[in-house]
Amino acid sequence: MGKKKPFKILIVALILFVIFKVLDNYAAKKVAFYLKSEGVSYADLDISFLSGNLELAEVFYAKDSLTISAENISIEDLSYYQYFSKKEIHFNGFKISNAKIVGKLIENEVDTVQVDSTNNKELSFLNIDNISLENIEVAIEKKNNYPLKIQSLDVSLDDFALDLNSSKKIPFTIENITSEINHFETTLSEVQDFSIGKISITNNDLVIDSLFVKPTKTRKEYIYFVEKEQELLNLFTKKIKFSNFSIEEQDSLFLGVDEIVIDETNFDLYLDATVLQHSRKHKNLYSKSLRQLPLKLDVKTLQINNSKLVYEELTKKENKAGILVFNDLEANITNINNSYFKEEKMTVAEIKTSFMKDSPLNIKWTFDINNKEDDFRLNGSLFNLKSEDMSSFLLPTMNVKVDGAIHKMYFDIEGNNYISNGKMQMDFEDLKLRILDQEKHKKKVLSWLVNLFVKDESRRGLADAEIKEVKRDQTKSFWNYFWLNIENGLKNSLI
Repeated sequence: MGKKKPFKILIVALILFVIFKVLDNYAAKKVAFYLKSEGVSYADLDISFLSGNLELAEVFYAKDSLTISAENISIEDLSYYQYFSKKEIHFNGFKISNAKIVGKLIENEVDTVQVDSTNNKELSFLNIDNISLENIEVAIEKKNNYPLKIQSLDVSLDDFALDLNSSKKIPFTIENITSEINHFETTLSEVQDFSIGKISITNNDLVIDSLFVKPTKTRKEYIYFVEKEQELLNLFTKKIKFSNFSIEEQDSLFLGVDEIVIDETNFDLYLDATVLQHSRKHKNLYSKSLRQLPLKLDVKTLQINNSKLVYEELTKKENKAGILVFNDLEANITNINNSYFKEEKMTVAEIKTSFMKDSPLNIKWTFDINNKEDDFRLNGSLFNLKSEDMSSFLLPTMNVKVDGAIHKMYFDIEGNNYISNGKMQMDFEDLKLRILDQEKHKKKVLSWLVNLFVKDESRRGLADAEIKEVKRDQTKSFWNYFWLNIENGLKNSLI
């Protein structure tokens, strides 16, 4: 009797082995039939019905103008219990290794993706303990015919849960995400390329290393490749870090970030204003642009460190470009929040920089994003501005050369989308304006008449002036509006 028991166990095991082999073979045929019907080819298919594992080798799939190939795709530990008892799909792992996506994205006239209500009733939930994408390469052509490339993409998602019957914009949740993207590059337009050296995501932190926006055309030729007057950008940022960011679906899509830190940015903007007519398209102030975002935004702090901004503008072909330089740029901006339900209304930006290398410039700028009049207040100070620094922009753009110096300037401006007023105090010395002709020769009579009205109050302290009813050109930027206010104050201080 004792000898028969091991024999029975052996027979049962053998029967089970045969059954599972039959099931493996049946499942393999079913999967093979389905993959063939979907246009998926492969070199090898391995299925273990007992463990709930599936593995495909050398997979290839083509859809329209896109092709996807992968060295390996695997599913681990499919739960039969979850499927048969709850109509939910659950497995421990889903992995794609050494894949490549190539081809062209096509603009579809009609969205052909339809939801099968019968299938939705049968399957309600998809849960995967871990999704792993390893060494994914992308080389595609976007709908605008510009290329997009990723050298390698690695992603790991924990506790991915998808509600198949959800009507939410984000029907899935993820517990943890770790990702690394190396060498992302694309073309933005006929004149601009964009690239990022590395993007890393660990849980709720995102880091961008080596971000570039580069011109593809020279300064002389770029303006002939754009439809409207615009700047040519040349940008490099060493690092951008988003700390504790989250994306949620509330009443609308919500993006929250505790802190954004931008380190070592060099930003050069060049405008050729000699060819195309200035666009008459309305430009929103920053408060309105933030208010009209298609999502709710809450950035508690945005910090810019050790950066440089250069603006160059060519207004006359025979002149060189006027230039404004802001070195050692530091900024701290708090409460970038476009929600109507927030504790603090005001967004506050504090900016410190060296204007034209040697002139300290400090600005404090406050506004309420949800104020529909776009009210703002901007105050600050500027010290030790030399005549050659003033002339570096005024001479090429306006044929005006400045002699003398501004020792101190204080300004306080309040305004909205339409008009602004304020006050200015300025201490200047031997300030003279020389108006030149096209050959850079001094127009003596006109310069003499202008300087007759220029005050010299440096011996008795600061000259006070009002900034009166400055009207905003709504086709130009906020910073043009700011300059119009400074120009108005200068005029009222000098004359």
